[in-house]
Amino acid sequence: MNIVIATATVKAKPGKESETEKELRALLQETHKESGCLRCALHRSADNPGSFLIVAKWSSMETINHHFQSAHLARFMKKSTEFLANPPDTKLYQSMPEGTSGKGEL
Repeated sequence: MNIVIATATVKAKPGKESETEKELRALLQETHKESGCLRCALHRSADNPGSFLIVAKWSSMETINHHFQSAHLARFMKKSTEFLANPPDTKLYQSMPEGTSGKGEL
């Protein structure tokens, strides 16, 4: 299995923090249903309530590419101009497990 870790940094427009959170939570609910999505978690910055981080673990590059083409992500992206300051900053990484079993990988 070629595990892929994806991160997406998201910044809400001022005053749109609650709407951004609501839309991100809805996006994750749909993402969790996708084949190949092993984990997908939402985080809020401890010092900036308008900054969010999504960390996801995918079973392969093929499955995350399928996610990038999904209808629910397309809907989110189309609507996101209403509440996001800029497009999500997405990065992909290959998993490199190390150290104590279960602690050295997501």
